[in-house]
Amino acid sequence: MDRLPYEILCHIFLKALPISDATQTQVHTQTEFSALSIRVPLYISQVSQSWRKVSLSLGGLWSHLSLIFEQKDSPWKRKAGIEIFYAWLSRTNGSPINFQIYVYPFGTYNQGLQCDIENVIVTFLKEQRRWKDVVLVWEGHCRSNDLPGINAAEMPLLSSLSLTYETDNPYEDPLALINISRSSGLKKLHLRGQFALEYGGEPLYALEEISEVHFWYPYSWTVSQARNLLKISPNLEAFVIRTYTPDRDAPRLANENTRLVHGLQSLFVGYRYDSENFMDQVTLPCLDSLHYNGSLPLDGGRSMRLLKFFERSLPALTLLEINVVGLVDESLISILRLLPTLLHLRIEDMNLSPQVFQELTVTSHSGVALLCPKLQSFYYKPWIFHDRKERWYNSFITMVKSRCEVTKTFKRSGSLLASGSTTELNTYKDGWDEALLRREHRFPFFHVFGEQFPPFPFRRE
Repeated sequence: MDRLPYEILCHIFLKALPISDATQTQVHTQTEFSALSIRVPLYISQVSQSWRKVSLSLGGLWSHLSLIFEQKDSPWKRKAGIEIFYAWLSRTNGSPINFQIYVYPFGTYNQGLQCDIENVIVTFLKEQRRWKDVVLVWEGHCRSNDLPGINAAEMPLLSSLSLTYETDNPYEDPLALINISRSSGLKKLHLRGQFALEYGGEPLYALEEISEVHFWYPYSWTVSQARNLLKISPNLEAFVIRTYTPDRDAPRLANENTRLVHGLQSLFVGYRYDSENFMDQVTLPCLDSLHYNGSLPLDGGRSMRLLKFFERSLPALTLLEINVVGLVDESLISILRLLPTLLHLRIEDMNLSPQVFQELTVTSHSGVALLCPKLQSFYYKPWIFHDRKERWYNSFITMVKSRCEVTKTFKRSGSLLASGSTTELNTYKDGWDEALLRREHRFPFFHVFGEQFPPFPFRRE
């Protein structure tokens, strides 16, 4: 091995590094990845003198590091982690940095420890021009007065950024000011906590995924901010957006009637107050997966606004998750009629009437359902239970049986989960009626039928 050329040795060493990307076959837990990111370079550098010489000159070998500072850590382990950070950083030799730093809550406040960890973060921020794939998580105590803040604006090499800052005081001024206007190669962005985001006016053509979760008032997203970010990200494929405060400008934007047409494929809307205002502002004909959460009761007019989004976009959805307390059945049925390609339907915290199940039922003479003929999986969790249990059960069971017998789409086992208990239903026969009715007094009910329901992209429970 010592006779191999320098370039081949470098290639072999870099291939030995652990991979943090979940899309790869080499998947590890956070703790496993942290241990491997430390052990692999150390082991390689201790094989022989020639290997040590090559490894110390190879900055890329030391530029993949994951450190975790937890409450359960002993003092020597925390000190070792800090020393490893400085040693690895010095050995990167100017290479792009792919570091992951996790700081989790401590049971008691340790001023000395927090000062040492804050010094690590300050040093790390000074190297932001070399950031490429970076994860920085701070959960626990508020920052000390010695920490000026996380201000990152000069990140020309950045391709993936995940920053989380959550403290005991959710109303603390933003610790972080993140400016991605000069990060032309940024593909993935995730921010959570007390952050202020700036992105300038120039298009971000490389941006493909953004999971933006601002914290409580006054740093939540507004409808106008979300629309503007979509506007400058023409190639964005997945967008996760939540907010907890009403947007004063939302009604005015709705009246402007200037909608943005975008090629977005996956959308998670978690607006508590202004979800329908956001949907008013966009037309998404390429949408494949949608999670829509409107937590306030909707009157008929607001239900119609959501329906108009589907009529306007006519997306070829395959996955729909919807959680809207108060959405009237007529609007839901009208929406489902516009989704003939739907494969997976998830409905939570809503009360469906027997009429919805009747529309989902496949008639034996035609072999086609009025709604969602290609449906493969169905998940339903009611908000409260229905008054007319017998009629509801009959409609529900008839729908499931028709799907099993005619379309064969619910050929896998279904399940009924009630208050934590599970009853496996291997076929639609053998006492489904009895199994359901026997638990009619247990609340809440969860109904899952068909194939296993797939996870929504970037869902964070």
